[in-house]
Amino acid sequence: NPNPPLAAITPAGPINLCSDGSNSPLTLTADITGAPLGATIVWNQDGNPSTPSITISSGDIDLLLNGGTFAYSFQVADPVTNCYRTSNTVTVNEVPCSGPTLYAKLFLEGYYSGSGDMNTSGSGGCLFITGGSLNPLDADNVTLSAMSSTFPHPLIESQTGILKTDGSINVTFTNAVSNGGSYYIKVTHRNALETWSAAPVVLSATTALSPYDFSSAQTQAYGSNLSDLFDGNWAIFSGDISDAGTATVGIQDAIIESQDYGDMENAVYVTLLGYVTEDITGDGIVESADYGLMENNVYFTRVLQRP
Repeated sequence: NPNPPLAAITPAGPINLCSDGSNSPLTLTADITGAPLGATIVWNQDGNPSTPSITISSGDIDLLLNGGTFAYSFQVADPVTNCYRTSNTVTVNEVPCSGPTLYAKLFLEGYYSGSGDMNTSGSGGCLFITGGSLNPLDADNVTLSAMSSTFPHPLIESQTGILKTDGSINVTFTNAVSNGGSYYIKVTHRNALETWSAAPVVLSATTALSPYDFSSAQTQAYGSNLSDLFDGNWAIFSGDISDAGTATVGIQDAIIESQDYGDMENAVYVTLLGYVTEDITGDGIVESADYGLMENNVYFTRVLQRP
């Protein structure tokens, strides 16, 4: 004697379970408010449990036998009449999962050519100019890291993406970074100063709707540690190309100082060409423009600012 649904299952569906188990188990709860005294619950899950709540994990038999999807429901039986009512259904799907995608915008000081663009000398982005890409809109590789919002803010995960000439970049994290979690965003690049977001950023499936924009204001970076481009945009400082402790080009020490200056001077002297760390303007050649920019940042001793 089936009747219309008595009540809902919470949470409502459809629900996706990650096949790697990262969001398992899932708990479904039967609301039997208004049911007769002594009413019994029977779920359609394998084994037909008669409890108010059931738990489901990726790889459960119901999902395996039905191609990774199953519509869960329950019945409430009246102990006097033996009539029963059937609940609504909640569909659970087992799917491959990844973490949230971070959409960001940033400019590299040395690559900037004006008007919101990093199209080096009108020839395309750095990767295109130096032969690393067939796309003239590819500026360079940049790493975005999700750092814990709790002191001392350890690294949770890093992903490298291609920064476009318009400053846009996006990376997708794995499940190490949780949807809806808050993280400081750390930006690193082979010859720019490490830069952190001013505050923790919520990363979720909807982050795409509000990309984190380092270029819109100086205060978007922690400690306001950005370079003024004098057209309403801001950029990450260029010039951290070597480590003062080891005097090694390509190892960064989070400060733009005399060691960087000396290594740049050597590269300018021999007119170094190609995709090299000393080329902080990204045009494939180390020359006076790189030297002048480095000289200015060394003068002000640009240093990493972080929480």
